[in-house]
Amino acid sequence: MKSCFFFLCFLFARHSSTASGLGDWLATTPGGHYMGNRGGGTFLSVKSSSEEIIQIRKWYFFKGHIMAATDSAFFILDESKREPRWFLSKREWEQAIEEAGLEPALWTRWYTDNWRFFERMAIPLSLAGVFIFLPLLILAVWRLLNTSVQWIRSERKLKFRRIFIIGLLILLMLSIVRFFLDGHPQSF
Repeated sequence: MKSCFFFLCFLFARHSSTASGLGDWLATTPGGHYMGNRGGGTFLSVKSSSEEIIQIRKWYFFKGHIMAATDSAFFILDESKREPRWFLSKREWEQAIEEAGLEPALWTRWYTDNWRFFERMAIPLSLAGVFIFLPLLILAVWRLLNTSVQWIRSERKLKFRRIFIIGLLILLMLSIVRFFLDGHPQSF
């Protein structure tokens, strides 16, 4: 039983382990550029160019553009033109965003790290799955197998089953929405 448990731990955690480090990540922007963190802060590597913008603090995607703030300046990158427009003051940057119509009407999805939730949360979700959900599932199955026929047919069993199914459906719906948001990081 112990070897099975350790095998499951390895199986859940192997996807999220890399040789480079736990905080490192690399993702493709909606326009095909590369953003990531190799341990020295977030960077943006502009596609088909040797330019790499480093020390990005926060950013958002909207209408094929990336609006971002670095440690010392601000920029707007039209992902199709591949040339960032730089601004030294936040006021000028915000004014340029407003003039270009790059302010989202409903929701500005600011990012400070990897925007792909399932990738970022792989280790915590794996650990939660192995140490919380898997033992609870084993306990629930064990209890169902060892219960009497009378308890199975009781009203309490039906109530538990309904609550369990509704909870699973809610988790499934939230996971689907989050998966969709990971694939479409743009603001609205």
